[in-house]
Amino acid sequence: MKQLTVRSLRGLAAVVVIASSLVVASTDSASANPGQRRWVQRYDYGAGTDFVTDSAVSPDGSTVFVTGASFTTSENHDIATIAYTASDGTPRWERRYAGPDLDWDIGSAIAVSPDGSTVFVTGTSWSFASGDDYVTVAYSASDGKLLWLRRYTRGTTTDDRGTAILVSPDSQTVFVTGQSFTSSAYAYATIAYAASDGTRLWRTVSDGIFQQDAMALSPDGTRVFITGGIQTANNKDFETIALDASTGAHVWEETFNGRDFRQWKSIIAERLSADEGEFLATTAALQSCGCESTRRAVHP
Repeated sequence: MKQLTVRSLRGLAAVVVIASSLVVASTDSASANPGQRRWVQRYDYGAGTDFVTDSAVSPDGSTVFVTGASFTTSENHDIATIAYTASDGTPRWERRYAGPDLDWDIGSAIAVSPDGSTVFVTGTSWSFASGDDYVTVAYSASDGKLLWLRRYTRGTTTDDRGTAILVSPDSQTVFVTGQSFTSSAYAYATIAYAASDGTRLWRTVSDGIFQQDAMALSPDGTRVFITGGIQTANNKDFETIALDASTGAHVWEETFNGRDFRQWKSIIAERLSADEGEFLATTAALQSCGCESTRRAVHP
């Protein structure tokens, strides 16, 4: 697996996470030697392959958090989440999650609450009873204490895979989204949890999005934007949906039909006008033959 993730933080230029054996490196562009490597940390559980899928940085820039999957046996993974001191890479804490049947568990995305108190991880966890399920875990950012854990399945015949997670600007709500599908039908499921205790506030499911792996919040926290691909009569097109962050209700939905198959890979919500409450949802679509983007300004 080859993946590069870059996160900016105060005092350092960036944290670079390479998804191979959980390697974490920090670079410094403010010194006399821009780009100089500050530190590297490797995580090896000793049972096989360990890899990173996502990283996050605390609001004050003091701590780097990474999550991913870590082998326990030749067939099983745990979700591994680790906190490092951003200045020198010293490990602060490590936590592992093993699902109810000790099978395939993988962390896909990580987020830190804006108040810096809590780290949230979402991903996929397999069980005999319901196959792949979303799993969302909340840890204390300071010491890694488990605060709450929630699993989600749409039914015993569905595969549910959490792919993205965000926290509201007021640190009160956690939003999780991902894929929820059967052998013949695709959908996405987005869930809002109370950040304090994991109480489910709402759930929205929409058929048609066959792959969903990007989500963003409007800066004021009133809209959740999700994006993915949708199967149409003759092709697979881009689908972008705006949800009301307080209720999960659909606000708008747009399909973009390009020349051939493409898939949304990122989405950014940017505040344009505080007076008018106008937002710009920008989505970038990557494909083998190039890159396109489309923009749509909407009023909530």
